[in-house]
Amino acid sequence: MKQHVQKLYSRWQQYTARERTLLLFCTVVLGCTAFYYGAWQPLMLMNKHSQQTLKRQQETLMWMRDEIDSKHIPVRKVKTANVPNLVEISARELNIPLLNMNQQGTGLTFSVAQIDMFQLKNWLREINLSSGAQVQKLTLTPVDSASKVRAEIQLHWNTEK
Repeated sequence: MKQHVQKLYSRWQQYTARERTLLLFCTVVLGCTAFYYGAWQPLMLMNKHSQQTLKRQQETLMWMRDEIDSKHIPVRKVKTANVPNLVEISARELNIPLLNMNQQGTGLTFSVAQIDMFQLKNWLREINLSSGAQVQKLTLTPVDSASKVRAEIQLHWNTEK
C-alpha cells in the first residue's frame, strides 16, 4: 500500500504546475457533481414529494371536513311545539310502526321493530330538519342479513327559542 502511495506521489511531482491545476480543477468539479447528484438532488426530490404529499393530505382533510359539514345533522332549536306528535305523524305517513313511545320532559324514547337502515337514517334526518329534535342515543340490532334493523331511539330537543 505504501508503495502505491509513493508511486502516486512521484507521478504527481512529475506533472507541471499547469497540469496539477487542471487535475485539481477536474477533481473539484467531479466532487461537486457527485455531491449534487448523489446527495443534494435526492434530498430536494424527497422534499418536493413530501410537500406534494402534505398538500394532498390537506386537500383530503378539507374535503373530509366539508363532507362532515354537509352530511352532519346539526344541533337545532325546536321548530315545533309538539315534537312527539310530529314523530307519530311522520312515522304513520311512512308506515313505520313505533313501539314503547315514552316522553320525559324534552326527551322522547321509542322503538322500531323492523326498518331498513337507509329509511331510518333519512327519517331521522327529516325529523331533525322539520322539528329540530336530535338523536341523543341510537341502538341498532340486525334483524336479517340485508339492511333491516331493530332500532331503539332516544330523541332530545332544546326548548329555548
